[in-house]
Amino acid sequence: MVIPLYNHAAFIEAALDSVLAQGSIVKEIIVVDDGSSDASAAVMEGLLRRDRRIGFSRQDNRGAHNTINGALRRCTGELLAILNSDDTYLSGRLTTLAAALDADPGADVAASALSFMDGAGKAIANPWY
Repeated sequence: MVIPLYNHAAFIEAALDSVLAQGSIVKEIIVVDDGSSDASAAVMEGLLRRDRRIGFSRQDNRGAHNTINGALRRCTGELLAILNSDDTYLSGRLTTLAAALDADPGADVAASALSFMDGAGKAIANPWY
């Protein structure tokens, strides 16, 4: 599990909580702060005690794609997932995706629908999806 973090101090706790709620399917959580200028790193330092699966590092800003690629190279699990630091997973999402992969041995990738939420957590319509 990779969570690239950039200036999302207000959201990272909810994102991390949604990953931890996925249960034992999550073997590791690699959070990389990509040079945030807000309190993201300080918030993450406070969250590290929640679970031994959480790893955290900081780097100078390299951009989202470089941050994600670098973190993916450090992953040791069989299954990989990426969650942006201002997003959350619904309960059971990763188990459902893993089951879809198990059901089709030829599949390399599983994806799901998504919902857009406003700042208050209310679902909003998006004409693109």
